[in-house]
Amino acid sequence: MAHTKVGDWLRLRKRLSWEVGVLAALLGQQVHGGALEGFKTLLSNKLEYTIAVTDSKGRPLDGATVWVLANDVSRQDLTPDDLARLVRRYSADADYVFTNRLHANLIVLHTTDTGKAKLHFDKRDFGTLDALTLNFAAIKRGFLPAVQSSVAKLHSNRSLTFALDSDGKSATSPLLEEFDHLRALGDKLLESGMSEQTAAELSKLQTQIREIAVKLEAQGNAEGAAAVYYNLAYFPAVDWQPDAGGAIALKGYSRGFDPQSPTRVADRARAWDLNKTHPWLEFEHMREREVARGLMVFVGQKNSESRRAFITQTERLIREYPDRMWPDAFTLLWRAYNAEGNFAAGCGTLQRYYAFEPSSFDNANWWSLLDLYAADVRMRGGVPNCVIAQLPSRVSHH
Repeated sequence: MAHTKVGDWLRLRKRLSWEVGVLAALLGQQVHGGALEGFKTLLSNKLEYTIAVTDSKGRPLDGATVWVLANDVSRQDLTPDDLARLVRRYSADADYVFTNRLHANLIVLHTTDTGKAKLHFDKRDFGTLDALTLNFAAIKRGFLPAVQSSVAKLHSNRSLTFALDSDGKSATSPLLEEFDHLRALGDKLLESGMSEQTAAELSKLQTQIREIAVKLEAQGNAEGAAAVYYNLAYFPAVDWQPDAGGAIALKGYSRGFDPQSPTRVADRARAWDLNKTHPWLEFEHMREREVARGLMVFVGQKNSESRRAFITQTERLIREYPDRMWPDAFTLLWRAYNAEGNFAAGCGTLQRYYAFEPSSFDNANWWSLLDLYAADVRMRGGVPNCVIAQLPSRVSHH
């Protein structure tokens, strides 16, 4: 997989998995060292990318988002059109996309104050492939997003530059520009390694970002404040634990939502409350309410009322925002239908899922998903009969 020092949450190795009873596509990766240049790269069995994002006059854009949809040894069917479709649908949601939740193969980076982000691949990503085809997108508030592709071999350094045009809308809030800068600094800090100084600086950044959220809310910028609060719920932190002698020692870094953290729970809830224009957040908020009512229990009729409410509200959101809902909405919807005994609707949901975003999985994993559907139907006493007509035939490995 692609690697950065903060790669624990940028990408996880592809596989289909049950997570709290929900099928989701998750990815895993290892953490590796930083950039090597010149002949060192030739000796390192790495492909290294530097992605620069500027405005139309060549000025670096601090805190821009870079999305990477990469082909590698495990999958070679992702195209520039796949990434362009994600950008068209979801670039407005970029503040809420941190990992591969939007797409199983998506890598998310942020540029630093130099306007640059770095990424590398190693020979494990290549396998027997001669080269990798990579799709990149640059997204920045106040600018039109752009997409380009690149083909590169191992043992090389590559550079890409995006020169973004203004979107012609009103100027971006200076507070949100500062937020973009601080968020990128948080990622960059993790490059320096675990230390008490890093922990202190991350804590300071978190305080500064929280002050921005409060100011935006006081100014009546609910959407801006929602984005900042949501990022606070996922902001990197240093984990501490007592060592053998009882002294506090560094354990590692974490980034991601922790339901056991009252602060992160409160920040996410505040983002949900302030949100008015991002249907995915509305879906998340609704799903959390139904989970609290027992949605995740898929056996028996005990929580049928919650499942039916979830189905009704999810279908409404898909109907009202046909091009804005994240593909992950379908992964729980088909299971809710099956749990209600409506296997035809469960199958129909998988068919809609494939039609909506066929690049979510490669063909083999789409077949694995159909197998999981069939097993779920059999478990409930039904006879599975679900076909995705557009899906190529299963490849036999016997």
